[in-house]
Amino acid sequence: MYRRVAFLAVPLVLGALALPGHAAAPAPQIIDAAGDARGAQGSMDIVSGQFTTTGTGKGKAYKPTKFVVTLTLAAPPSSGPGLTYEIGAATSSCGDVVFTYEPGTPYSALAGVNGWADWGDCPIRDDSPYELLTPKVTGNTITWSFGMKQLGKGMKVGTVFSKFEARVDPSNPVVPFPSNTTGTALGLIDIGTGAGTWKLG
Repeated sequence: MYRRVAFLAVPLVLGALALPGHAAAPAPQIIDAAGDARGAQGSMDIVSGQFTTTGTGKGKAYKPTKFVVTLTLAAPPSSGPGLTYEIGAATSSCGDVVFTYEPGTPYSALAGVNGWADWGDCPIRDDSPYELLTPKVTGNTITWSFGMKQLGKGMKVGTVFSKFEARVDPSNPVVPFPSNTTGTALGLIDIGTGAGTWKLG
């Protein structure tokens, strides 16, 4: 699923059924068995991944205001260098979208951020789909949160998500390219996948 990370060299010089996002108590789209990560360390062990929205109103009056992606691990994620955390999905309007957290690298120290969003075929600005950011880390969770107006052009209410996947990989020690950019499982520490679909809204 994952692709295109060459953009990061540029910011170095710059700073079954589609369910609505507001369904009652939506289950995570990704559920992964605990204890299956290589090395059996909780900070590398994926437990679940969820795509959802928050908003105002109820039922037909519900209006999403934020798109939220959450990756939950068996223990708090690493805050130092060495690991890349990713979660992504295929979408009906923007192709593959990916959300990344990569703490403690020389790149993050230089750029002042430790993560990014890849909005696939839907650009954010200047025809680029990449958005540099710092995800929120609380306890065992990593959260990427976006106002609905922040989403890549074409990522709108009704967009269908599928082929969910979360990965923990070793980071490249110099350039923040996760190992999965090779298109193989080389170095893969843990992976969680989810079937079915989810509808943004």
